[in-house]
Amino acid sequence: MVRKEVWIGAERRLSAFVQEGEQGYRPHVLLWLDPALGVVAMNVVKGDVERELVDLFLHATEEPMIGPPRRPARILVEDAALAAVLRAGLNDALPVDVGVAPMVDAVMRDMRAHLEAVACQLPEPPRGTSRVLGSS
Repeated sequence: MVRKEVWIGAERRLSAFVQEGEQGYRPHVLLWLDPALGVVAMNVVKGDVERELVDLFLHATEEPMIGPPRRPARILVEDAALAAVLRAGLNDALPVDVGVAPMVDAVMRDMRAHLEAVACQLPEPPRGTSRVLGSS
């Protein structure tokens, strides 16, 4: 039996800020999820989200975080612009659908809870600086 695997691609902006020199920024989390197995690939990036999502997908097909190397039969994303970028970046090699993916929010909630728990264990930042976590 051939498995009709669908992977969910997503991008979310973290609510935490990352300090880089005197500037801070809010990084993007990129995810590829297999609804049956969980997170196939994840990366945190500063810029060029669209290109990074395509590159992360290609990497995940060769070296997934879970399961054997494989390519899904379809891709699902929540954003039409991301769908267009993926279609172009993958040369229309796979169907890319746009729809609702509640699993992404569940994964992000778990990640946020983990980050907040880790942040509570960190020493206080030096006087005159701050650690920012929480919703935007």
